[in-house]
Amino acid sequence: KAEEQEEKAAEKRLASLMKQAQALEKMGQKSGALDFYRRIVKEYPDSKEAKIAKERIKALSTWTRSPYNSA
Repeated sequence: KAEEQEEKAAEKRLASLMKQAQALEKMGQKSGALDFYRRIVKEYPDSKEAKIAKERIKALSTWTRSPYNSA
């Protein structure tokens, strides 16, 4: 039972991290969003959210390196 509670807490934490990352990204705070996405990948590497986070990291990293954006 304790294991189930721990798993549910981890799921809630992961969902919270993802929401924070997405909110920061929507507000244009790409650096902050990247921090959260990287944390998701590091702490929850086998989750479906980690797969999404990796895609967002790639997209945001490409965006920030573009000479046409003043990031």
